[in-house]
Amino acid sequence: MLDSVIAKHPKLMSNVSTVLIAVGSLVLLPGVTACAAGTIFAHPAVTVAGAISVVVGKWLRVALQSATANGAAQAQPT
Repeated sequence: MLDSVIAKHPKLMSNVSTVLIAVGSLVLLPGVTACAAGTIFAHPAVTVAGAISVVVGKWLRVALQSATANGAAQAQPT
């Protein structure tokens, strides 16, 4: 299923992975957590969610690059 979504909407999937990585990384920065003491960003669950967001974003980016490489390999004449 992911392959078909990547094939149909590669730019959208690239943007989604970038947003996941950026938002997840923002939450993981120690300065953000220190400045946001007492708010929801200081909760450990938010840190875990940020880490998961980064991992999913990187996984999605690798899947996108793999699908792009496979499509380019299939497009080359033999």
